[in-house]
Amino acid sequence: MRTFTCIKKTMGPTNLTKKLAITGALMAFMGCNNPCQQLCDEVASFATECGYSITDDQVDQCMDDHASDQLRDGTSEVCAEYKDEIREEWTCDDVAVYFPE
Repeated sequence: MRTFTCIKKTMGPTNLTKKLAITGALMAFMGCNNPCQQLCDEVASFATECGYSITDDQVDQCMDDHASDQLRDGTSEVCAEYKDEIREEWTCDDVAVYFPE
């Protein structure tokens, strides 16, 4: 549902039908989430690779907690700076702190 809302806001209702496939591909690549929400996806993906089971509800909660209107000033910039470094700087042991068994 979140993706559809994002596409609808981007394309508008009149162009939605004609450009849904193209926009869907672009949105999947670029997304319309802020950098902190992109970080939610990145951490979930990395945690899954480390063997942790991450539910859609957990990702949705992270997205809600990090919606633009929930962020303090400067937080989005910090997320943008570090979201691409998770795989370079974290190990599965680092992830374990956030997903205790």
